[in-house]
Amino acid sequence: MTPFADMLEQLDTDAMACLQAVYLGHGGSLAELEAYARVGPLATSLLRLADLGLVALEDGCWMPTWLGRGVHNWRQQVLWADSTDATDLLAPRPEEAGAQA
Repeated sequence: MTPFADMLEQLDTDAMACLQAVYLGHGGSLAELEAYARVGPLATSLLRLADLGLVALEDGCWMPTWLGRGVHNWRQQVLWADSTDATDLLAPRPEEAGAQA
């Protein structure tokens, strides 16, 4: 299918919530992300996401990587498809997926 779908399969609910908090948090400290996500401690999930290459610590702030943004956006498409009873979710074409700098 797509590398985003493969990576998404490796994430549990806490890790997905953590990725969303990093994605939407626009670079925050662990305390800021935990407050935003309103879930239990995210340190374990952040380390897991970092090990998978989905987030990185930059200047004291957690930021999604290119792959992390792709996985987050893929999850949003999956959620949309589930909510609309879509039968198939098309993988992005190469020119639509962008390139990691």
